[in-house]
Amino acid sequence: MKKTHDLWVGVGQRDITPSWPVELQGHLNRIGNTQHVMDPVFTRVLVLGPDTTRVSAILVQIDVLGVDHDLLSEIRQLVSQLVPVQPADVVVTTSHTHTAPAAIRLGTCEPDLRFRRRIVDQVGAAVNEASSRRVPAGISVASSFNNRFGMNRRFPAGSRVVMKPNPLGAVDPEILVAVVTNQETRVPIAILVNVTMHPTVLGVRIHAISGDYPNRLARKLSETVDGVPMVIVLQGCAGDVKPVVRFGDTSFSEGTEEDIEHIGHELTQQATALAHRGSPVADVTCTYTSTTCTTRYAKPIKDMLFDVRDEGSDGADEWEKAHFDDSLLIAERTAWGNRMQELLHAGKLPTAPTAEVGVLRFGSEFAVAFLPGEPFASIGLNLKRTSPAPFTMVAGHSFGTIGYLPSKENADEPGYETQEAFRFYGLPCALHRETATVIKSAVVALLRNSSTEQRGGGESAPVRGEKAPQ
Repeated sequence: MKKTHDLWVGVGQRDITPSWPVELQGHLNRIGNTQHVMDPVFTRVLVLGPDTTRVSAILVQIDVLGVDHDLLSEIRQLVSQLVPVQPADVVVTTSHTHTAPAAIRLGTCEPDLRFRRRIVDQVGAAVNEASSRRVPAGISVASSFNNRFGMNRRFPAGSRVVMKPNPLGAVDPEILVAVVTNQETRVPIAILVNVTMHPTVLGVRIHAISGDYPNRLARKLSETVDGVPMVIVLQGCAGDVKPVVRFGDTSFSEGTEEDIEHIGHELTQQATALAHRGSPVADVTCTYTSTTCTTRYAKPIKDMLFDVRDEGSDGADEWEKAHFDDSLLIAERTAWGNRMQELLHAGKLPTAPTAEVGVLRFGSEFAVAFLPGEPFASIGLNLKRTSPAPFTMVAGHSFGTIGYLPSKENADEPGYETQEAFRFYGLPCALHRETATVIKSAVVALLRNSSTEQRGGGESAPVRGEKAPQ
């Protein structure tokens, strides 16, 4: 009798590195085109389904800062033409590296249209590869809480919040690893690694294309594990978490290639140990569910131009000054104000932002939640505590970006993430303080509903193993 399998997985990967000089995206003070390629950037694809013909979901990961709604739609439409999948079941998430070519409009930094075309083309090629290479698969999962590099970057300084190490701020130290194995050969074909830490190790004066520490982790882990599996690093809720390069410093440091190599090496050692001791997921039946939340902005626009006299660089340390030049900030705020005026007069000013969220489930034991924007660490911690799945990855920077997503408790505080960054994302103002609550509730509902459906009703699955610290 022929053995049946509940999960079939195909993997595909393509290099998206452009061959022409490009502007990098992520840091205000990094001006000018690339000088060289430190390491290539990729798109990586998983095709998931119950057999070789049907598709439950497709996971597309891209080494860029983020994608906008237009690029998301273009990718989904292409993928749905290549394989039998609904566009809404194509999950697009990004590494959020700050040393990739410009893929979206961010302040006065315009997207490189040739690069966007290359992304779409290479995603299509990776999807075709993955779809044609589906094999029966199993999954094993393990986690630890040993990421010592992540540090909260919002430091209270009187009436301000500045970008400095805050040892008392929220971080998510969990490293969660899921190994996807070919059930026929018993060889790993893919590994998912969930880490919560901004990929901003490389200093602002470095003009080189790089995937930062996540790509060093992906390459090293792939080379370490038997079978040379494709590795996808899913960036967690790292909106307020930055890597520490020099421990004990009261300021962040400008990192180098040696630093991403070191961090990638240490994370690889931990991920390798987890990959070798993972617990098999008993039921790998795959489902994907998603929904779209309608939220609102914090307040109506009254003054289109920000009063820069109130938030200059007074009190900032050398690292912060190197990243936020006052003259460049003024230029960005002016450009933002002009654009908002144009949208207002044209009747196109956005009033009700939407946020897409999704949950990928494998039975009742393992789940991956996808959130848009740059969620704060406390949001990811809360979702992990609330999830009925014993092992839950939370990936931010997914779908079309909505800017920073602070927790309700942080939303009214001062600081770059809460009072400045929305301008770079082209939003009229920051998101309402209840936005995180709305999004968390939607994700929790998806987690619980998909768990109940797969278990046939009843109570949530019992929690096994460690959970994120409260």
